[in-house]
Amino acid sequence: MLTRMTKFILRIKEGIYAEFDATTLKEAKKEHEKLVRESEKIILDVQEEKPLKRTAPKGLHEQLLRLKEEEFFSSPRSVTEIREKLKEYAAHYPPTAFPPYLQRIVQQRVLRRFKEKRDKKELWVYVNL
Repeated sequence: MLTRMTKFILRIKEGIYAEFDATTLKEAKKEHEKLVRESEKIILDVQEEKPLKRTAPKGLHEQLLRLKEEEFFSSPRSVTEIREKLKEYAAHYPPTAFPPYLQRIVQQRVLRRFKEKRDKKELWVYVNL
């Protein structure tokens, strides 16, 4: 039987420890069981929380989808206009990066495209369906 206050350290999970003091082994066992029950609740609560929503889209595909959500494509936009808009969000891509992503988005029926004459040139422009 313990006669003085003794410090106990309980390993709950990798990297998670709990400290408690007890004067008897019986008291230590009760405290141990209580901490284990509480830690299981805490761990379950943490696991049930949704992961933080990413604010900045990653990749050109997600950037283009974000522009669509923001109604950027409510009027016809050329690749140059799309590229300039993404620069405002500090997303810099070479002009050659856009065609494959835009083609996929058109094939998925997210946007549509058509040729439009601008400055004596015919360009593909992209717009909401």
